Amino acid sequence: MRFTKQAVSLAALALLVGACGAESGVSDTAQSQDEPTSSVPETTVGETTSTTEAPTTTSQPEEPNHLGTLDDPLPVGAVADIGDWRLRVTGVTPEATDEVLAENQFNDPPAEGRQFFMVHLEATYVGEESSNFWVDVSMKVVGPSNVAYESFEDSCGVIPDPIDDSGETFPGGSIVGNACWSVSAEDAGGLVLIVEPTFSFDDVRAFLSLDPAAEPVDASTAEGAESSSRADDAVPIGEAAAVGPWTLKVIEVIPDATQLVLDENQFNEPPEEGRQFYMARLDATFGGEESSTFWIDVSLKAVGDSSVAYEGFDGSCGVIPDPIDDAGETFPGGSISGNVCWSVWSEDVGSLVMIAEETFTFDDTRVLFSLTPEP
Repeated sequence: MRFTKQAVSLAALALLVGACGAESGVSDTAQSQDEPTSSVPETTVGETTSTTEAPTTTSQPEEPNHLGTLDDPLPVGAVADIGDWRLRVTGVTPEATDEVLAENQFNDPPAEGRQFFMVHLEATYVGEESSNFWVDVSMKVVGPSNVAYESFEDSCGVIPDPIDDSGETFPGGSIVGNACWSVSAEDAGGLVLIVEPTFSFDDVRAFLSLDPAAEPVDASTAEGAESSSRADDAVPIGEAAAVGPWTLKVIEVIPDATQLVLDENQFNEPPEEGRQFYMARLDATFGGEESSTFWIDVSLKAVGDSSVAYEGFDGSCGVIPDPIDDAGETFPGGSISGNVCWSVWSEDVGSLVMIAEETFTFDDTRVLFSLTPEP
């Protein structure tokens, strides 16, 4: 299993802090023993002795606070920089109980005196590599009662389009989605969203107003964010590359496999408007020493110029013809073939690459395979 960059950063920073502390102790001791104590020089003029005053230092003005405070939060729609993410509230639904209950039949209604308060969010990743929003960012809300809503007890259950379901996001990628809390009716009119990095030694947090009556500020988290294509680094269709003990090759792509997928199973649902089912056929040969199963060893996802990966349930096509993940246990030298499919935004179709990596590994090694046929 891959270590997240946050976990690695934590370990590295802990070592750095320890090392700096040790060096600081040696330096302070040496200075106290070897360096003379300086004093303000005295100037004698005739019989009058005057003391030269030390120069007055003027403190630098504090930089303006762009993260708001609990008493003065940022207005609805304003952009806040939190770690590697830019975040803004695009709207609120103070009474979202009916929407949440309609989303899943097993959701329970809020307790008496409470209501489901849903927040609509936009976020853009501005880091250097890639990450997941739900890993990097922690959110809670607090109202006039001054007690935060954050635990499982304050959960709304299964909500529409949760932002935490967004896939791995690359530089410049923007995501949208919802977050929801069960709050008291007394707090609902004066809630503030508190956002902070999940892993950080800095006490940095943003306070964003959730005023239901406010018109959102016109802004964008994507403004000025830079993104780049990954297609130049991808293995071309028809060429093979090693992914752990497997040698993998994309042999064919069907950019719009929507009808093929719908014909495969009567319970498959069509992609949402603006999306299509994109299917790729793969060959894989096992080169390990004993035996293994492809779907256990290898993780696959796709990403295009939107810079947000298609993975998990959100990127699923449903039941597809001849899935490669149905291949059985494979012994050394054995080869398998089959399909993989993602529900993708049509705007990404001409720029898709497949990301293949070992499911369980301590190495941050992944291979990119082109999913775009050569012209």
